[in-house]
Amino acid sequence: MNGVVAMQTRIYNLPQYKERRRELRREMTAPEIILWENLRGSQMGCRIRRQHGIGQYIVDFTVHPHGSLLKLMVRYMIRSPE
Repeated sequence: MNGVVAMQTRIYNLPQYKERRRELRREMTAPEIILWENLRGSQMGCRIRRQHGIGQYIVDFTVHPHGSLLKLMVRYMIRSPE
């Protein structure tokens, strides 16, 4: 490249969001726990990561090497006592 050094910008798992990613892993919702228990160590032939940082965003699950992202959106409904 004629002496030109290309700089790579780091976008994955930025250090300033590390503690927040840890918090999210410790405080997973019930649906996230159920999904994680079924995905981790699975025989799918790919690696599943949870609470993976991409820029300023933290994605619930990523599938490597496929690059798929999964964000769980769950609505909790609380019934009032009748």
